[in-house]
Amino acid sequence: MRPRPVQATQPDTVTGTLVAFYADKGYGFITPDDRSKDIMVRRDVLLASGVLDIPKAESRIQCVVEQTERGPYATRVLFVTAHMPSTTPGVRGPEVMTVKFFDPLKGFGFLRREDGVNVYLHASVVKKASIDALRPEEQLKVWYAPGKSGFQATQVRMK
Repeated sequence: MRPRPVQATQPDTVTGTLVAFYADKGYGFITPDDRSKDIMVRRDVLLASGVLDIPKAESRIQCVVEQTERGPYATRVLFVTAHMPSTTPGVRGPEVMTVKFFDPLKGFGFLRREDGVNVYLHASVVKKASIDALRPEEQLKVWYAPGKSGFQATQVRMK
């Protein structure tokens, strides 16, 4: 049974991380990026939003949220990004980095960490993230590891 809204307010769009989903009970919880109160998400809302498979813990979810008597409640799921743990030893991140340059013809570029250290970015990592183009000064969420001559990005996402 869907909880009743507390008051007629404009629903919010919230992005967060799925911390748990109890398949046997049909619901789970999303921790918003701003660390406000966890949001309840039900299986029927996922299905009605076109999400056919139950997302795994640590998946990223954006949803429309209403405040109800029982707390925040997802009324519609806008997107789910599966959690992809890295298999590369020594991976760090995610960390926000700035594109220093990226040349798709050469197949590589460099990112700049906040402390000024450069991180090598290969075109295959960009392609895996389904990113069409990168411009200098754009910010990315980056996972990276030690490489042969410095750090190299292992996974990126648009911030």
